[in-house]
Amino acid sequence: MADRGVAFRAALDRTIAAGQLQHLAPVLAAVREADIGCIQLRPADPLAWVLNMGSGNGWVCLVGDDRETSSGPGGFDAPSLVQVLERASAVAVYSGAADAKFYTTFAAAAVLGGRVVVIETQLAQHVAWLAFVRAHAPDANLLDICPPGGTA
Repeated sequence: MADRGVAFRAALDRTIAAGQLQHLAPVLAAVREADIGCIQLRPADPLAWVLNMGSGNGWVCLVGDDRETSSGPGGFDAPSLVQVLERASAVAVYSGAADAKFYTTFAAAAVLGGRVVVIETQLAQHVAWLAFVRAHAPDANLLDICPPGGTA
């Protein structure tokens, strides 16, 4: 594993230990321990943060469309979305409460070299995201996650 320095590791350790973003702990641990990359895209902020993308290893891209108001693909910078989707080996469209078991799966796929895009959205935008993913990542493996009884 490449040495990213004490400050970087300490920051990840503090975030994981504090229970902040607890559902993301498996992804952050994989960034720290397995040298995967991690990106976050948000509406109006194409690259909110990037961790370790130069490693040449797998990565997880988190597309955060699960705030108070979900905007669907139209609320994001289209070139940024298309760029990550075209490179993705797997995409999850995820409507529902955050659950660490899913993020463990996403992190494990990245550790094995996968390029995973996780679209965190609300049920109202789920179908729009599925259509966008099918148009821009037709060869990627697709994981469609809805709440029990939810219909997208």
